[in-house]
Amino acid sequence: MSALWRVAAACRQEVPWLVAGALTSIVSVAILLVLTAGSASLALDPALTPVGVIAPFVLQALGTGRVLGRYVERMVTHAATFRAIAAIRVWLWRGLVARSAGGLGFIRSGDALSRLISDTDSLDGLYLRIAVPGLCAVLLVPVLVWALQAGAPWAAAVVLLLFVAAALGLPLILARRASHAGARVAEALSALRVAVLDVAVGLREVTAYGAAGRMMDGVHAREATLVQAQHYGVAQAAAAQALAAAPKDGYTFLVTD
Repeated sequence: MSALWRVAAACRQEVPWLVAGALTSIVSVAILLVLTAGSASLALDPALTPVGVIAPFVLQALGTGRVLGRYVERMVTHAATFRAIAAIRVWLWRGLVARSAGGLGFIRSGDALSRLISDTDSLDGLYLRIAVPGLCAVLLVPVLVWALQAGAPWAAAVVLLLFVAAALGLPLILARRASHAGARVAEALSALRVAVLDVAVGLREVTAYGAAGRMMDGVHAREATLVQAQHYGVAQAAAAQALAAAPKDGYTFLVTD
């Protein structure tokens, strides 16, 4: 957790962009809820809609607002993510330089490349797939439960239970599954890049001493290790998606039943 806070502190200058992305996402989801509720009311009984005759025009405006809101949300959240990732890369590079005896002499270039590219790129999901959707759910699910409890208290209770399971129980299970798989892939990818760059940088010496075959065997062995780790990661990701889809499928069954 301390490492996560250090990474978050590295992009503190991009907080206005991150907050703007979260707000646009909340507005977009709120428009979707209003549009869904209005469409359902209009389909059940047009005379009971709060805006009466102009309901179709209001729904059309909400539909247009939903499309525009979704576009603005994508633009702002991705711009915030790119800015945050750039700030993290600068922070990470400065840390690598400061901790390597006046330069990168004691850090193997393949390992440094892996840290700067793969490890940093994997952080984009922290904001786009965890922070923003989680914030929207925490703010809007209570509104949904309140709206459901007036007509179907049992449905509101089930939705609340599914949300708690999806927000608290599943992340712990999925994190435990993904941590081991992610570590294996990261280590294998770093080892492969180190081996490839060692061959590329020392190609003259490798050729002179006739070690090309042995070096390439090492590259192929690390490549096979990476493929095995990726297969394991894909299997864990599929299992995680199956677990994550369970609450959503249960809610869909309740709604369509």
